[in-house]
Amino acid sequence: MTTINKVIALVDDMAPNAVPAEQKAAWLIALDGQLMRETLHGRPIPNEDGSEETVRDYPHRYPEDGDMELIVPAPWDSLYAHYVAAMVAYWNRDTTQYANSYAMYEADMQEFKEWYIREHRPPKATHFI
Repeated sequence: MTTINKVIALVDDMAPNAVPAEQKAAWLIALDGQLMRETLHGRPIPNEDGSEETVRDYPHRYPEDGDMELIVPAPWDSLYAHYVAAMVAYWNRDTTQYANSYAMYEADMQEFKEWYIREHRPPKATHFI
């Protein structure tokens, strides 16, 4: 289960930085909100085991929701760490690291979107009026 706290700890372990946890959490909350609006469109969020559950809530506040599960399940959940690492590099003006991390984020996001769309196609119409 991927949470805000786990992503922040991973990024801080891999690339120590001075960006406050509150800022990293804000980036993750905004990213999940964008995913909910632009990709999922309020549809059910899949569980890590691939089963589908009803529409559930996602993190909105930090630190209160720091241990709440983020939307994207494994194996695509690495996109969160890549996104935060890219944003940290961007604000540190490290353009090379930003480009690398953002490219990895985009690749993960594309794979997740392709899987989600493939698995959640609307039912085919059987007749038209």
